[in-house]
Amino acid sequence: MAVKVRKTVEQKDIGKHIKEVTDYITSKDMAATADTTSGASTYTGAGVVNGVILRSGNTSGVTDVTPTATQLLAAMGNPAIGDTFVFYVRNLNTSTGTVTLSGGTDVTLSGTTTCAINKTRMYVGKVTAVTAPAVT
Repeated sequence: MAVKVRKTVEQKDIGKHIKEVTDYITSKDMAATADTTSGASTYTGAGVVNGVILRSGNTSGVTDVTPTATQLLAAMGNPAIGDTFVFYVRNLNTSTGTVTLSGGTDVTLSGTTTCAINKTRMYVGKVTAVTAPAVT
């Protein structure tokens, strides 16, 4: 399921927004995918599009990779240019196990791509091409 996000959150409303996000994650629309790979991992299209990657299995930092744009679009079903989706990475690693996310083939990441221990990072993907798949 592709999730379209068009909401800006004011700083004063952040607590309310976190509750909304938590409620949404636990709703039937999103599923958690546990990833206990020791070392770097490449996420699946279904895992990302379903919404939540629960990352554990490391005691030091790792660089994980998103699925390719082709895999993401296949997992989305029938996406159109401009469609967006949201996914979360929850870092359950121990010690100094920061997760850094890197874009798979034809996936471009911008902004902060690290997720510290015991934190959750939200990512928003946007389909920028469907014939020659590309996700930003």
